[in-house]
Amino acid sequence: MSDEVRVLPANPTTVVANWRLSGTSTAPSDPTAIIITDPAGLPLAGAPTVAGSTGNLALPGEVAFTFPGQPDCTLCRVVWSATVGGALRSMTSYVEVVGEHLFDIADLRAFEWGGFTQGAAPLADPARYPTEQLMRYRDQIADEIEEYTHTSPMERYTRAVLHPNAGSRRLLLDAYHPRRVLSLKNGTAIWASTLTDELQLGITVIEHPYRAFADPVTFEYVRGLSKVPATISEAAKKIAIMKARPSTVPPRAISITDERGTMQLAVANYEKRRYYGVPEIDTALQTIDETAMQSV
Repeated sequence: MSDEVRVLPANPTTVVANWRLSGTSTAPSDPTAIIITDPAGLPLAGAPTVAGSTGNLALPGEVAFTFPGQPDCTLCRVVWSATVGGALRSMTSYVEVVGEHLFDIADLRAFEWGGFTQGAAPLADPARYPTEQLMRYRDQIADEIEEYTHTSPMERYTRAVLHPNAGSRRLLLDAYHPRRVLSLKNGTAIWASTLTDELQLGITVIEHPYRAFADPVTFEYVRGLSKVPATISEAAKKIAIMKARPSTVPPRAISITDERGTMQLAVANYEKRRYYGVPEIDTALQTIDETAMQSV
């Protein structure tokens, strides 16, 4: 089980966990209880409280439940509890609802990157490259792109808290390209929709006393691009291939030496940032800020 699973809005999704003892998948002796909470720590409406049996799963310690479809981006916490190996044990994971994925796994398996793989579809073999592994790469790449470019390539949930009484007077949101407000709670009161609408267009800083604040102010919003650009999706597939089939050449090498001598590696436009050290990928990621500005 990954610590975090990313799913799409409105789609009920099966979430699987695997109880392990000393690395061995071990069936629990009682049903696995689950507590699913929303970002505020409240029970998620319509969520199950027990993970199903292991009967239809591959390993003895695997348990699963169906995460109910959510209308918008969010981040939920899942606490699993069961008796395993004679002791009560627990583990925690997260389910994040995102606007879309960087790419579809089936598209990645069919994707050909001729310069790197001599024309073959390098990740087509599900035995060698399991779907779960490719999904982990996809999530890692989304996080890396956001870290490098300061913009999420897809819509993601964000929760920020302002404490005016402690002297914290500003929430800076512009670096994350907020798209729309989900909620704004002032102390114990939730602001009316007419007030949150004031934040919908272009306001990326909340500053006290913009309004009379109670403590604390909890602001939930969606950040990132409304749609993953095709160039970014293609670059992400190439990065996935690099992760699954790493080159022996260091990612930021400027030359390589073998029995034929030393060869200088071509680097497109030294003025641009080098994220992954592959010019065609770095050039695509270089444009993401421009894309973000056009899409907000």
